[in-house]
Amino acid sequence: MKLSLLLPEIGCTDLRIIDERDFETLSVCAENPKLNSSCCVFLEHKKYIGNIPENAAMILTSAELEWKIPDGSYGTCYVDEPRKVFFMLHNYLSGCGEYTRPKAATAVGDNCKISPLSSIAPEGVTIGNDVIIEEFVVIRGNVAIGDRCIVRSGTVIGGQGLEFRRSDGELWRVEHVGGVIIGHDVEIQHNCCVSRAIYPWDDTEIGDFVKIGNLVQVGHGTKIKAGVMVAVGSTITGNINVGEGTWIGPGVTISNRLNIGKSAKLNIGAVVIKDVPEGGSVTGNFAVPHNEFMYNMLIMERKRK
Repeated sequence: MKLSLLLPEIGCTDLRIIDERDFETLSVCAENPKLNSSCCVFLEHKKYIGNIPENAAMILTSAELEWKIPDGSYGTCYVDEPRKVFFMLHNYLSGCGEYTRPKAATAVGDNCKISPLSSIAPEGVTIGNDVIIEEFVVIRGNVAIGDRCIVRSGTVIGGQGLEFRRSDGELWRVEHVGGVIIGHDVEIQHNCCVSRAIYPWDDTEIGDFVKIGNLVQVGHGTKIKAGVMVAVGSTITGNINVGEGTWIGPGVTISNRLNIGKSAKLNIGAVVIKDVPEGGSVTGNFAVPHNEFMYNMLIMERKRK
């Protein structure tokens, strides 16, 4: 794919390209994924210059950053609003088979119990053996479910996530064309939502033996490792990494693009806006280490007396 051919298709004609190169997909410097395919990334702020992936073939950026971008094995394209142009291009390519994933017919393993009142996409779904899917479950395309999983009634897997961009006073949706991968022996209880990832190379991942309570949201691109327990009513927003064996208590909210370490404890009602280290325990709104929270509560109680 070439930007010189694609950008005029989305109405972007005010551009300047230096050393144009072909690319196969789109990516984001902030995520810096390990891709095998050559990619085009957008760069809107100098703080992400160090995150340009090794496989970047083209950088979509603004003239203000021209002299700050280091020399490398990539071409550059200068436009007025690189972020807006990037996501407009992503949405345009989302309707093209060259960009999105190929979809085979849906395949279901042996000894599955799937309610006739569920809705499963006819293409792009793989379901393992001994899986239980209850009534009113919806499973969209680009979803893989491992063996011995249970999906309780009312849950939606692989739906469109919440990602919108503001431009000229309007909000417009960013299409989600990635997938969802669910490991073995996972249980997702009633009325949960697991959004698919945004980019075609990316997946929202739920590891083996993860247990998720009722009314939980798992945002696009989030990776939940094995053995995590997520209690009722929690909100896990997009692009979060949750280490194995972590406990996420009832009503916890985790802000996007955070790393939660292995065996961490996010206690009831915590609003987490910073990374949590391995074995860490946080409490409160905004969440702080649990011992600090309890100490502050004790001080406040003594002052009241």
